[in-house]
Amino acid sequence: MSSGHLKPSHLRIGINYGNVCDLPDFSTGPHGSVIDFHRAVAQAGYGGFQGGDPELCSQFNLTLLGSGLLEHPAEADALAAVWKARGAAVVTCIAGFGMESDTEIDAYAAAICQATADHQISLLLETHRASITQDVWRTVQLSRRFPKLRFNLDLSHWFTGQEMAYGDLDTRLAFLEPVLAHTSFIHGRIGDRCCMQVPLAEVSEVVLSTFRRVWTKVMRDFLSSPHEAGTELWFCPELLGPAYNYARQFRDNAGELREETDRWQEAQALVAIAHDCFVSARLSLQEERPTPEHSFSTTGHPYLREIAEVGEG
Repeated sequence: MSSGHLKPSHLRIGINYGNVCDLPDFSTGPHGSVIDFHRAVAQAGYGGFQGGDPELCSQFNLTLLGSGLLEHPAEADALAAVWKARGAAVVTCIAGFGMESDTEIDAYAAAICQATADHQISLLLETHRASITQDVWRTVQLSRRFPKLRFNLDLSHWFTGQEMAYGDLDTRLAFLEPVLAHTSFIHGRIGDRCCMQVPLAEVSEVVLSTFRRVWTKVMRDFLSSPHEAGTELWFCPELLGPAYNYARQFRDNAGELREETDRWQEAQALVAIAHDCFVSARLSLQEERPTPEHSFSTTGHPYLREIAEVGEG
């Protein structure tokens, strides 16, 4: 990462490997080999593949995005080194198990920041249940103690796990500002008060508006703040299958368990929502400061091409 400070203006769109590799039989998404997965992701217009194969990502012109789990702070160095060697642009990581003291949490944060600097690849701490970021209060305090720490926001973990619909939402979101302002990766998933991953058709307007509001705030902060050269803002749907009880299953007329949605189609709908949020973020900044112009990265994805036209209009 260069020491130059820029104001990046692109929204990059990727997809998580888990959103692709175990789709139900009725899905319109890819089935078959790993090559089929990469080809389908590229043909759908995604620019990045989180957890993809380095050679296949190169073959299909996909940016490789990494991920990992840190059970101990010392593992941050190896995680950064491995993904750097593979050619990944950025790495998201879940750290710890949620039972750590503040001192132990700080050790994770320090290790993540050090690995980022040593290997010149961004390690982004994910907001995730059963990890050091499961608690909103301690995550915000951690971000203040480590201002160089950047995040991968998976809002569903907090929206459901922290019961964000309970109480005053404005107060909650204002409290989260230090984390939102240091977010440069978003996992696309929407949950409700009791389930972390629900079909968009079942999401209430109140819930959807909350996710839109938060995603737009992250994008607005990102567009308005200087970053190290090469820093990008990624949005990646991560709708996981039933193996870990993310995708809900119900019995059909034959008594067989069946996923309730096509997660491939749901991911594309989430991308459309993210693009709407990005347009809103961009336009809100233009209304405040009409002179600077931001360009859009229109690589492949039809939604991006449409939004570029809106932005130019």
